[in-house]
Amino acid sequence: MPKVIRINECGHPERKYLAKGMCSTCYMKAYNADPKRKTYNAKPEVKARQKAYNARPERKAQRKIYCASPEVKAQARAYRAKPEVMAQRKAYETSPEGIARRKAYQTSPKKKAKVFCRQYPICKYEDVLKYQLILLPDRICWLCLKPGPTNLDHDHGSGKIRGWAHSSCNRAEGNIKNSPDPIALLTTLIKQYTHPQAD
Repeated sequence: MPKVIRINECGHPERKYLAKGMCSTCYMKAYNADPKRKTYNAKPEVKARQKAYNARPERKAQRKIYCASPEVKAQARAYRAKPEVMAQRKAYETSPEGIARRKAYQTSPKKKAKVFCRQYPICKYEDVLKYQLILLPDRICWLCLKPGPTNLDHDHGSGKIRGWAHSSCNRAEGNIKNSPDPIALLTTLIKQYTHPQAD
């Protein structure tokens, strides 16, 4: 029996045929647009079940492999290059909601952790994010045990995060560690930064 070749009628003839004259993407869009399906997907137990399914390690690995495939990347690039998609994205980015969302992301712990890991690739993102989630009022310098540190200190050899530290504490720790005579250097620093009390 000769094999029947079916072509998508949804406007994507280059994609693999799934059903009802549509590719998988268009079929799922039409499937999820059904009012009965929307009502069913809005149920809390359905959302919880879907969330638990997507959180499984094998599901995450499968999704990662799928997104890294060349054909999926090519489809994503082609979709983002469409004039209507670019116009829609530009309109959203210049809207008050888009500007507020971008500003919130730029100051978020996740963004700061990514920037830190780009600057110091030896550090692990999970370790950096754990410290970035600590709010400024709750941060304690791991060297002087006083509040208010703004620098995230790490070991340049192993990439291990030591903790938050003041700039002055961090510099002093680096100078003392690299000094051939740390005791003499520490004594000099104490004399240099200790002001005599007025009578």
